[in-house]
Amino acid sequence: MKKIGLLLASAFVAFGAQAQWGLFGGVNFNHQIDHYQGPSTTNQIKVGAAAGVQYDISLNKNWSIMPALEYSLKGGEQQRTYQYYAADGIHQIQLKDKNSLHYVELPVDVVYKINMANGSKVFIGVGGYASVLLSAYSNYKYKNEVGGGDNPLADVTASGTRTLHIGDKDGDDVHRFDFGLNGMLGYQMANGWFVRGGVDVGVFNIIRTDNIGAYQSTLPSTVTSTDPTSKNLTYNLSIGYNF
Repeated sequence: MKKIGLLLASAFVAFGAQAQWGLFGGVNFNHQIDHYQGPSTTNQIKVGAAAGVQYDISLNKNWSIMPALEYSLKGGEQQRTYQYYAADGIHQIQLKDKNSLHYVELPVDVVYKINMANGSKVFIGVGGYASVLLSAYSNYKYKNEVGGGDNPLADVTASGTRTLHIGDKDGDDVHRFDFGLNGMLGYQMANGWFVRGGVDVGVFNIIRTDNIGAYQSTLPSTVTSTDPTSKNLTYNLSIGYNF
């Protein structure tokens, strides 16, 4: 038992001696992938920020394990138009939601490095992530144009910010936890600076199907019976420094 303890301790020291702390920051290009029967929403890119700290644990000269802890702003921007007929004419509806989801995220990647002659490295990594949603809100715009705009006094417009309720209880809008897969490709210079791009692919439905109040302005009124899902998809670009 004592020998096992010594082996584990020596391995920890060896890995620790070859590990590097790093800081990084960058930008996210976010989508929410919404699925449901009937009319589909147009999901546009929402730009957000990301920043965090990473720990690169070398296994040998080419392979390492890289956990990180980061703040990541995700979400998406949906818009939809439709029309209906009433006694006062045709109502043309324009709807737009921009959802902001503030996560603390824990990615873990297995990284392969190609060491260059000048001391720089090209690296590629794959892994997964788990994240916790801290806060969420939606900026919305609504416009109801009657009769093709011939009667502006009858038109209705509205906009504002709506707080999204987080949790797994009745009445909540979005789940607190998200899980997914991720990948990265980057280049590190000999002096420790690096640049990388990556993608996070959520595999968990982040909305509660029994309460879609957060999405009512963009999903059709029948969506409550069509089992909707929404998943995060994020492309990211960051720069950082390994100490």
